[in-house]
Amino acid sequence: MLKNKGLILVFLTALIAVAVFTGVGISIAGRNSQAFAGDGYILSSEASGNEGANGTDGESAPGQLYFAAGTKYKNRYPESAVFKDIQGSRQTIAAQSFVHYADDSLSALTDGVVINIDDINTGIANHYGVKSGVVMAKDAGGYSVENNGNSIEFTNLMWKLSDTRFLVASDGMVLSLPDGSTKTIRGALEAEYVEDGIVCLMDTENKWQVVSDGTSVTFSDGVAYDFGTKIIKDANGTDRMTFQELLLDADDNIRVQSAEEWKAPNLIFR
Repeated sequence: MLKNKGLILVFLTALIAVAVFTGVGISIAGRNSQAFAGDGYILSSEASGNEGANGTDGESAPGQLYFAAGTKYKNRYPESAVFKDIQGSRQTIAAQSFVHYADDSLSALTDGVVINIDDINTGIANHYGVKSGVVMAKDAGGYSVENNGNSIEFTNLMWKLSDTRFLVASDGMVLSLPDGSTKTIRGALEAEYVEDGIVCLMDTENKWQVVSDGTSVTFSDGVAYDFGTKIIKDANGTDRMTFQELLLDADDNIRVQSAEEWKAPNLIFR
């Protein structure tokens, strides 16, 4: 009789343990699940797109993975995230991905740091800590976020998610490629150092995978970033700061929030 009671006790203990661990697992999974605020897309260097219009070496079209407002995505430790696109297909993307909303506003799946490129010419560039999901709202003047209710405007910006993945944005940038050609970019240009000396660049229409030496982007205010040296120069050509100096978790980064007046685009993919 005592032996049976002991077995029952062991069984109940095991059952309780399973229930506890299951509950913890569900709780963790819930915390890892978030939702896109509006309709939009993720640019993917791996998803197949159409060939670039010029058919030049290293140039093609990026894949655009579309999602509808409210679509949930989950972070998969350590380096990926998953969601279902508007066709219902499961998509796996890099955890360090940028989000492009249908109104050209921007966000990211992971925390990052942003600098106002216009500040480079003044000699003092504030660093802004941007949490995952915070929306850089697009407006007529550029992009905006808020800090304690105060609007912060960006005409030209650099947004860093890691030592290899970042984004630059402007109302008019000139991308210079190693073959001597130039491209005018309006809006956002994603960049990833895919290996030593190689950078992958993507806007909404084109993808370039080129050597980083000889590749640069010049913003509308004359500030330039050299993808090879990783140096930001002011409009006079003076070295001002390096890419490595953009620190993701610096204590003095100014914390920002989504612009309160931003209206998430939706119903586009309904």
